[in-house]
Amino acid sequence: MHLLFGIGNPLRGDDGAGNHVARHLSADGWMAVDCGTAP
Repeated sequence: MHLLFGIGNPLRGDDGAGNHVARHLSADGWMAVDCGTAP
């Protein structure tokens, strides 16, 4: 099993990349958590 914590602020450009990746990988069998700006 793979686990990913997506952390970042989507309002600050590329800082929100972690959130974006977390949302998309959760559909591919990963256990992904979109943590927002704080884990």
